[in-house]
Amino acid sequence: MRSIKKNLDSFRKVYSEEGLKSAINSTYKYIRPSPTPSRRLKTNMVGYYRYLLLSRKNRYEFSDANPFKIVYVEPKKIKKIQLPVENDFIKNDSRQRPHKYKNIGKVADSNWDLQTKSWNELDFHKGFIEHFVHNVPWKETKFKEKLLETCDFNKRWKNSRYEKLEGGNEKKLMKTLKKFDNLFNKIKKEGYKQTNFYDELTLNISRNGEFIHNNTASHRLSIAKILDIDSIPARILLRHKKWQEIREELSNKKNISELTSRAKKHQNHPDLQDLIKNLEN
Repeated sequence: MRSIKKNLDSFRKVYSEEGLKSAINSTYKYIRPSPTPSRRLKTNMVGYYRYLLLSRKNRYEFSDANPFKIVYVEPKKIKKIQLPVENDFIKNDSRQRPHKYKNIGKVADSNWDLQTKSWNELDFHKGFIEHFVHNVPWKETKFKEKLLETCDFNKRWKNSRYEKLEGGNEKKLMKTLKKFDNLFNKIKKEGYKQTNFYDELTLNISRNGEFIHNNTASHRLSIAKILDIDSIPARILLRHKKWQEIREELSNKKNISELTSRAKKHQNHPDLQDLIKNLEN
């Protein structure tokens, strides 16, 4: 198979001569697994080549880490969720959270990592605890009542596990909530499985190495917390500049004894294991 450099050069040539659509289609034809086009695959490819192009052009604004590597994280260590951010370098999605493709591998400064909310304060997580821990029927949970009272069912939750409900239809809402019972039982029986790239849990890393949930797999994460699962797969989206400095330090050292006290403190961090393994004790 051709090297990434050759693939990138070919992509850039087609992109400059024929436009982005032609470049994506030609790349898809090169790597497609079947004759049936996949919208998700094409979306992944856009994010992938966007990363390659931008990281080569702005090398100091992207992490050295493989942007598609999977790390395994203890669910209980994911204590915060990312709130909307305002940063010229960070591209947001429709909910004003960091976009899960347009920010692949980025390193950003400022206080975006402080704009968070405690996971335990989330309504749906509290609803899960009510139902799965305290055995409260869905129809009696505060979560269900809050959804009925506050949601614009014609707009909110569209394209998510909450079905597009019309006029606050309680019957449809209950049907949707009961799907979580199936998800809970499946994870309890089979364990938390790694999924495809599109649906994988995405995390950001703060200046101090804290994991911040960005988007996707929110319900599975809550279930993993409730079931006290040891570790779950995730991919890293954004890294704070101060955290990236630790990665750079590890990249420039040969021995663990040469590390600063700050770097040594984080030597067991999941995001650093690809670098720690290259150091001598």
